[in-house]
Amino acid sequence: MAFADGQNGWAAGNVGTIVHTTDGSTWSTQPSGVTVALNGLFALDAAHAWAVGNAGTILATTNGGASWTPNPAASP
Repeated sequence: MAFADGQNGWAAGNVGTIVHTTDGSTWSTQPSGVTVALNGLFALDAAHAWAVGNAGTILATTNGGASWTPNPAASP
């Protein structure tokens, strides 16, 4: 789980699950585009966050999680 501030945060889990809150209490699912377990998150601000997971998966969002894209540096 990672929060950018007291309201905006993300949590991740199995099968590529990412959930997001903008009020600190209500959560909604965001499409990650992957099916591997996601094990860690880092949030810079309400728009920018990264998720890491199994098999070298690194995802980034620049729009609050509306879309998550693989980090090109993680590609073989």
